[in-house]
Amino acid sequence: MDDKSANPSRPRWQFAISSLLFVVLCIAGILAGFRAGYYSGTERRRMEDFSTKVYPVSDFTSPDEMILTITRNIEPESWQDLGGRGTVGYVPDNSGSLVVYQTGAVHDSIDRVLTDLRKRKATK
Repeated sequence: MDDKSANPSRPRWQFAISSLLFVVLCIAGILAGFRAGYYSGTERRRMEDFSTKVYPVSDFTSPDEMILTITRNIEPESWQDLGGRGTVGYVPDNSGSLVVYQTGAVHDSIDRVLTDLRKRKATK
């Protein structure tokens, strides 16, 4: 009889703890790298892809002035009147909203500008 069949309690596979730890850390590193790459890729796409967003602006004086403020100060070359793909329009109902088709980066800038304008208006 050979030694393996003589001792049934002995495990069939034996690995050093350091080898197992190495494998686990390699897998974790691969998954972490994938996750970091995935999130940076989705953030990049969000900043570059176009989407439509509605902004309530009824608390400002004139929708036309708000459109000019946005298109002249936030990435002017990205708007359709200067050859870009972005558009902005006013919804002429009681909601007083702007409908903007732009990239995520421009939407972020519009959010910041509207927030700043509202804060300034509140302090006056």
